[in-house]
Amino acid sequence: MVLNEAIELRNRRRWSLLAQGVLFELVQHSRSTWTALLEVLGLGEVAGGSTDSLRESSRLAFDVPALDAATGELLMDPQRRGEMQRVMRTQADHGAQIVANWAPVMVGAASYAGVLDRYVELVGRLQWLVDLLAHKEPAPDQDRLGRTLTRSSVATENADEISDDDIHPMLLLIVFLAAQLDYHFRERAFELVSSSWWGQRTQAIIQDAAAAHSDRQP
Repeated sequence: MVLNEAIELRNRRRWSLLAQGVLFELVQHSRSTWTALLEVLGLGEVAGGSTDSLRESSRLAFDVPALDAATGELLMDPQRRGEMQRVMRTQADHGAQIVANWAPVMVGAASYAGVLDRYVELVGRLQWLVDLLAHKEPAPDQDRLGRTLTRSSVATENADEISDDDIHPMLLLIVFLAAQLDYHFRERAFELVSSSWWGQRTQAIIQDAAAAHSDRQP
């Protein structure tokens, strides 16, 4: 009985470490999405290595009047629209790769299927807007495959009926959703394994290695 409990605890810890690693990837992509879009919108650049800078920038992500005004200005500038498309394409492609890598693992765990579902919503909305814009404003370097995929996307079925009045709230929603998921996934990750556990684990491994080396001495 005791042995079975020990094995179960070990297996649960291993799964927790894997799940935390996946959640950190989701945090990273969600964060890179909203911070990159804030920069494209001209609302500030997030400095690395500072939680204060990140916290201040996250306030901008939920500042509806400022975000709304900046989005309106960007959509009136063709050059900045092109830059936004490039940024969103990069983020959509990276998000799709993360989903492909981890969906088989996360879907198999009922408690994390919902986490993956929320993340897929973000990636799906990114891809939808990217395809829509690629159809309405194709990049000069768009190749034949890109044109074919864009034309075949469900997002472009009614593209001619969609105006900037529709694109505007889509962009706002992506920023909001990415910032929300950044916070949510980070919180879930540290509920699984605390930052203090990693420090304790580091010390334990060092001590075990030192003891093993000492035992091998003649």
